[in-house]
Amino acid sequence: MMLEEIRQRAASGMDRLWWGFRIVQHVAARASTATAQEREEAVSHFVRLAAEDPAWATEALEDRGPNGARLAQLLTKEFVRRALGEIRLPSAHDDAMLRARMLIASVRWEPDEKESTLWDEAWHELLRVPEAERDEQWRILALGPTAKVEYERYRDLAKNHLAQLRDFERSMFLPDAIAVAWRHADWRTFEKWVEKYRKLPEALRHGHSTAAVVNLEGLRALREGRLTDAENSMRELLVLAEGLTFLSNQDVSSLPMGLRDAGLCPDLCCAFEKLVESRDWRRLPR
Repeated sequence: MMLEEIRQRAASGMDRLWWGFRIVQHVAARASTATAQEREEAVSHFVRLAAEDPAWATEALEDRGPNGARLAQLLTKEFVRRALGEIRLPSAHDDAMLRARMLIASVRWEPDEKESTLWDEAWHELLRVPEAERDEQWRILALGPTAKVEYERYRDLAKNHLAQLRDFERSMFLPDAIAVAWRHADWRTFEKWVEKYRKLPEALRHGHSTAAVVNLEGLRALREGRLTDAENSMRELLVLAEGLTFLSNQDVSSLPMGLRDAGLCPDLCCAFEKLVESRDWRRLPR
């Protein structure tokens, strides 16, 4: 069904929300080629839908799959701010949570998301929630922005969150938390969380995540001049890399790149590069 036909159905008044959803869906699916007018129209429909059904909006914004990526491409910095200017829910808690989710969904897909001011804006929205209403959903949502703009608060939230998780959930959360501690050079917390991760059952220490943790351990050792430790991490990384794809991702490849730039372990760096060429499908000849 073409966009013009969907518009006509929406204008008819019958099943208004359904056809508004179809407009959002249609424009989001081709957000990169949609006109500014089409994007503005879709964002306006999204705002109406979110006001009518905040639970649907929450689920849509937290989708980490293709649909979530398309919606985030629609809610770029310019358009998410327009949407925020139009939406207001009667509950202060629900309003702040929805607005924070919109900002987080938008910034998560930005190329420069680490530097974006949208993280600050999302955190300020969450701070509008009265303290008595800061439930588990609030604490989990707050992990995203605090990791970027309020590290000490993040560390407290992450510690409390870890205490409530089962081993499987810890195995998914810890690699990201370890990376946050590394970025903030909080080595005491970094070491504690690495130790927790390594104590998980072997079956739960997933290949790429473990490689990312080893990569960070090696980078720290390299920067501190502990060259034997850096080399040992590189050797461990090579063993892990045998069973991985996406080896050119920075969270796995920055240690061999750093060693190569420093003129260290050339044989190990060369072996890693050969694995990248043979195992990372993005580097295969086409």
